[in-house]
Amino acid sequence: PEIMAYIRSKNEYKLGETPKEWKEILELETIAIEELLKFVGRGLLTGIIRIDGRIEAVTLGEFAKTNSKETVLVHVEKADDRVRGLYQAINNEFCKRLPAETVYVNREEDMGMENLRQTKLSYKPVKMGEKYTATFK
Repeated sequence: PEIMAYIRSKNEYKLGETPKEWKEILELETIAIEELLKFVGRGLLTGIIRIDGRIEAVTLGEFAKTNSKETVLVHVEKADDRVRGLYQAINNEFCKRLPAETVYVNREEDMGMENLRQTKLSYKPVKMGEKYTATFK
């Protein structure tokens, strides 16, 4: 419940600085995160950073394969972007706590957002997936 309260609060704040067309995306993201959190204790990897007792950053992920800890998929990473370095801190702390056999961290989709793409490139990825756009008629 505390993580969901943080996510809702973060998304309300983001709505104030993003175009109105993102409203539905943020609402759908909130629902998806709520579903994902049902797997806490059943394979979902989580991390939070608290500042003055309040959650200010959250990350959620899982191992790519049930029988392997080689690759972790990071599904969600949220932080208060008004706190400099907080996104880097949650990523760093999450990765430091992964098992020694974890070699790869898949940071997933950049959604075509240039700032997110640049951030992902700053982690010096081994490989970037090719992007395609499909239009259905």
